[in-house]
Amino acid sequence: MGLGSFGRVSLAEARKKAASAREQVSNDTDPIKQRRLGIQQGNLK
Repeated sequence: MGLGSFGRVSLAEARKKAASAREQVSNDTDPIKQRRLGIQQGNLK
């Protein structure tokens, strides 16, 4: 799962995104599918 390109995402932001993905997995949610769904609905870039 990509968290963003090195030059555009700070280490702190990457850690926040990774923690969020781990939380989604612990709640039996696939973070990649959620992201794709959000992109399809126009909620995320």
